[in-house]
Amino acid sequence: VLGFDLIVLVRRRWSPEIALLVEFAERHSIPVICDLDDYLFDLEVIPHSEYLRQQPIEAARALINQFRDLVLKCRYYTGATSYLRERAASLGVSSYRIPNGLNTIQIEMSRIALEQIDQAQSRPDLRLGYFSGTLTHQSDFGLIAPVILRLIAAFPTLSLVVAGDFTLPEFPEFSPSADRIDQRP
Repeated sequence: VLGFDLIVLVRRRWSPEIALLVEFAERHSIPVICDLDDYLFDLEVIPHSEYLRQQPIEAARALINQFRDLVLKCRYYTGATSYLRERAASLGVSSYRIPNGLNTIQIEMSRIALEQIDQAQSRPDLRLGYFSGTLTHQSDFGLIAPVILRLIAAFPTLSLVVAGDFTLPEFPEFSPSADRIDQRP
């Protein structure tokens, strides 16, 4: 850690391990940033999240408090929207907006990948990815699940990669296509 000028904790919650890291960083004057692109650090969100509403109220509060504690104990907060930045700032945390987007390296890597596909003798298999930061995105996946199922049926070489905090068994309609789904942590 001493080799770094800055520590950014992305989508993390307060835990004993994070506490040790933040304490160590503070002792060595290394700034720590909490980057969270979901509004999960205020109890007021519980009634607005299907996932949180389904949890026992104490479990939902505990989850929110873990995110809130991290926001409060880091020197800075970054979020993808002005609203998130404002909500973190209302807690007294120095907050900045870093919008989601593509950088020039990502764009160039995509251009190279497209060129390689165009030059290939046969088109590679298609992969569709869904990456979930927290289980609060289960309901988001539910909105697009029918479309993904239609795509899987229409394109025999299409596979689905699901990564992150996600419970695929909540969507039994994907069971017949299990051999074409790769679930990763």
